[in-house]
Amino acid sequence: MGKEVVSGGHPHEDDLRQYVLGRLAAADVEILERHVFQCPTCEDRLASITRMVAQLSQAPTPPEGVDKRKEPRFRASDTGILRSFAPLLPDRWPVQILDIATNGLGLAAPISLAKGTLVQLQVGESFVLGDVRHSTQIDEQRFHVGVRVIHSLGKI
Repeated sequence: MGKEVVSGGHPHEDDLRQYVLGRLAAADVEILERHVFQCPTCEDRLASITRMVAQLSQAPTPPEGVDKRKEPRFRASDTGILRSFAPLLPDRWPVQILDIATNGLGLAAPISLAKGTLVQLQVGESFVLGDVRHSTQIDEQRFHVGVRVIHSLGKI
C-alpha cells in the first residue's frame, strides 16, 4: 500500500477493494484502518466500494440439487472476527458460527446489527463479505445474526 496511495495521502481504490475482500496484506491493514477511521472522505469511499463489491459479487443461485459451492466451508463450531463496513464501524467482534445454510451463516455475536449491514467475516485465512438478514437476541450478551454470503475468498 505504501506506494499505492493517491495524492493527498488517501488509500488507492484498489487497496480499499482488497481490504473489503480480505486480500490486503496484514501489514497494510492497520495503516489503512488508521487512516480510514479518521478520514470521513475515505470512510465514504470504503462504504461505496463495499456496496459496489457486494453488488458485483452477487451470483445467480445454482439449479436445485447442484452443489457449486466455491465459498469456504466452515464448521458450526468455528470462531471468527466480524467487521461492519456499511455502516463503517471501527470495532471488531469475536463471533461463533452457529449454523450454516446454502448461502448464509448464523453467527453468535456480542452486538445486534441492522438488517442490510454489509459485514466482513474472517475465519482463519478465509474471508466472507455478506449482508445481515436478521439479528435476534439469544441472551443478555449475545445475538443470533444471520448473514447472507455475497462473496467469499479462502481455503475450501
